[in-house]
Amino acid sequence: VAWSPSLVLMRSYKTKERGGVKKRGAHLDPNHTHFLLCDDGTQYDYGKEIEFRAKLEQLVSERFATGDDTLPQICILMEGGKNSIKTLYETIILGNPGLVIAGTGRAADVIAEAYRLSTLEEAFTEAGEGIMIRSLSESAVIEVESYISKTFPTLKSAEKDEALDTIIKILKLEKFLTIYELNDSKDLDLAILAAIIRGTKEGTSSFSFHETCDYLGQTFPSGKYDPSELRFYG
Repeated sequence: VAWSPSLVLMRSYKTKERGGVKKRGAHLDPNHTHFLLCDDGTQYDYGKEIEFRAKLEQLVSERFATGDDTLPQICILMEGGKNSIKTLYETIILGNPGLVIAGTGRAADVIAEAYRLSTLEEAFTEAGEGIMIRSLSESAVIEVESYISKTFPTLKSAEKDEALDTIIKILKLEKFLTIYELNDSKDLDLAILAAIIRGTKEGTSSFSFHETCDYLGQTFPSGKYDPSELRFYG
């Protein structure tokens, strides 16, 4: 992402109440104070901003770094559509953790189901470094394809294939992915913290749930944290 003050254009806009929006348009939320609009010249083609957004968030994180530590960031997926799958991928491919809230529907549940069907195995990078990834068997791929079709029945065949391909790529980035089972009695803030630790701790290729629990147990005062309060897959 190139950053130049000469490219930044600041304008003031008046937000209006809902109503009168064109069929395929979308309102700006009047509860926000500022908007960053990304325009590539297309109209009604949603998802064009995803890659740009991920890189911009990474740039902001690095600009606010303290010493060697960047500003922590995490992508939390609750429900979501087809583009949310890509948003999660573009976040974790840059080395940032992603937390998927299973039980919230649509994209989140598709990814959670794929995670449940996947198996953990060791792979090697081009440099010969051993890493842990998740993969899907042929039968699991068929099940995930079926789940995608049921969840997003209006998607074209090419779009379904793209969603499946992106999910497979997400599973391979096992270190940065955490699946959390939604339960009203559990603390989501602890799940977020655990996902950040699991995704960033000392560059570990696969920081397991149990290791995360041990780390959090050392972080929180006695009696303030119970590992059984969180349920993760894997």
